Amino acid sequence: MLSNLMRGGFKGELLPVNPKRESVFGLRCYPSISALPRPVDLAAIVVPASGVLEVVRQCCEKAIKAALIISAGFAEVADGLTLQSDLQRLAREGGIRICGPNCLGIANLADNVWASSNPNVEPDVVPKPGSVALLSQSGATAFGPLMALARDRGVGLRYIVSTGNEADLEVADFAEFMLEDEPTKSVALLIEGVRDGAKFARVARLAQQKGKPLVLLKLGRSPVGAAAARTHTAALTGTDEVWTAVCRQMGVLRVDDYDELIDVSSMFAKIQMPRGERTAVVSHSGGIAGAVADSCGGLKVPIPGLEPHTVEQLSRILEGRGAAANPADITYHFQRDTFPVILNALLMDDNVDLLCVATFGDEDVARAVINAAGAGTKPVLHMWTGSVQNRTGLPILQDSQVPVFYLPGRLAKGVRALLDYRKARLRQLAEPEGKAPTGAPGCGEYQDARLDLIRLSSSTPDDMLDEFRSKQLLRSFGIPGTREVLCHTPEEAVAAALQIGYPVALKVVSPRLPHKTEAGVIHLDVRDAGQLSAAWTQVVANASARLLVSDITGVLVQEMVRDGLELIAGLSWDEQFGPILLIGLGGIFVETMGRFSRRLCPVTRDDVLEMIAEVPAMERLLAGYRGQPARDIDGLVDVLYRLSRLGTECAGLVRSVDINPLVVLSNGQGAIAVDALVALPSPREKMRHTTFPAAAPELQSGR
Repeated sequence: MLSNLMRGGFKGELLPVNPKRESVFGLRCYPSISALPRPVDLAAIVVPASGVLEVVRQCCEKAIKAALIISAGFAEVADGLTLQSDLQRLAREGGIRICGPNCLGIANLADNVWASSNPNVEPDVVPKPGSVALLSQSGATAFGPLMALARDRGVGLRYIVSTGNEADLEVADFAEFMLEDEPTKSVALLIEGVRDGAKFARVARLAQQKGKPLVLLKLGRSPVGAAAARTHTAALTGTDEVWTAVCRQMGVLRVDDYDELIDVSSMFAKIQMPRGERTAVVSHSGGIAGAVADSCGGLKVPIPGLEPHTVEQLSRILEGRGAAANPADITYHFQRDTFPVILNALLMDDNVDLLCVATFGDEDVARAVINAAGAGTKPVLHMWTGSVQNRTGLPILQDSQVPVFYLPGRLAKGVRALLDYRKARLRQLAEPEGKAPTGAPGCGEYQDARLDLIRLSSSTPDDMLDEFRSKQLLRSFGIPGTREVLCHTPEEAVAAALQIGYPVALKVVSPRLPHKTEAGVIHLDVRDAGQLSAAWTQVVANASARLLVSDITGVLVQEMVRDGLELIAGLSWDEQFGPILLIGLGGIFVETMGRFSRRLCPVTRDDVLEMIAEVPAMERLLAGYRGQPARDIDGLVDVLYRLSRLGTECAGLVRSVDINPLVVLSNGQGAIAVDALVALPSPREKMRHTTFPAAAPELQSGR
């Protein structure tokens, strides 16, 4: 630690503390923190875990406000949980902020502060200062392969932070600081999980507002990876499906590996946003251009045809060689004075919003690409096709504002990330956060519904509301349900059927029969009193064979809902993020098809429309497929918004909600919950879930 600070060029004062030494590296060594002659800004603690609490206590007595704890042996090991809990409590009580424990430190490259215990910090191997901030829960990854990649690819870093176990400060805290830091242009994150999902979501929204992308490599995507993450920093990894949904919703760019994390983060630190998605590709090789175009096409990046006048201009230059098209094969012209003319022609084409150049070459080639990028308003990305050992053209490109990639697939992923971020940013700027569908209730208008839930919860001895009570709760949030009557005798059922109108459905109601079809306790399309009597006898007998009489609430006589599209909608609680909204194609096939879309609650109208687009075939089915009528998308959006509000308003009171089927009727007729089940938390879960906010922090504070 001390050696790195000294060799790294630190200009401040260093005060070593060690009771066994009089000096270290020529610096006077103090026997204790209390013996320090002057106030200090940061205490870097490198002692055995058993001694950390005492050192932190001395820091608090000395009014030191920040500590960096390198020491391991806390929550990442089974017998260190209590020690970390004590450390957290001491930090709160003593007013000290902590990075770590079990981390490798921090680096501020702009100011030559290498407060890291990593042995690989040498002046000739560290990256150059730049505008990318790197945050990692893994110190060895941050100061190892990620730092090495940044150096090798000429990517400038402003900060490197290893957060370790995050007993106090989390990745989100450091990210928030970096978003407010003017020279920082993008933030690269390598994390295994977060403890406070609401905080992470708030910081992701801030990144959108600032126009500074968060680029995320999330570890623990597989069961094996998740287990490794738990043993590493004791992090909660979360389900990968939820992480994917939250990132899409918040405009966080997910990447798949180290290379992509560095390349994409560097791209966002350099490039301007395109005005559209149409991409042109140019190379000295038809094969290389085709490989780039194929990779882009596989990620649904539009590769349009060029305008006729552009094709004519390229044809004159190429003289029958190569390809005057998109992608463009310009053969040896990349090394001629015609190269800048070709680049300019492509950038001036009204069908082109951004340009991908795939070449290698000397300084002249590099300057041509850089000048073309700087002369216009359309972004230019480069794929280097030569040796990474090149010392003429490549370093010049790396030092420029042109993003550099090294493989067709990497370049295509970079373009896709750029387009995805553009879309998310435009949506965030166009629609105020949390905007509800027209006519939907706003925040704070569900007090009566919360009281209904408390009443319903207190009236059931189980952890599950039956269908009748579940739909009562949904109605209190404005979610329509079927016309139905809860009956206890066949005579009541006949009267109810006459009131509702035949045909009807009969369902045995019990919180202990979540799957009625398999249990044989549901009978559909009952058309008269005779059929009703026989159906009553059958479903009650089937229920009695499985349940005690006391477990049966009654029999529901319910209207038959026909000619609608069956979906599933639901809520679940994620350990890190809280309430998650889910939709998918429903009915009896939901478990076999298994294709859902998810979003963090509460949602906006655009969130719901994106969810619909993500589920295969749902958009086409809602629009009317093969003669079927178009379905009421506005009614569906309203129901899903209200369901998401149930999630945020009833945090800690509900564990999950399952509406299956949610039937979307024809235009103007809305969507109806035909069947529903609400699961309640156990006492232990209720205590844990009450930490989730009743609404997003921005909505609570009025921001």
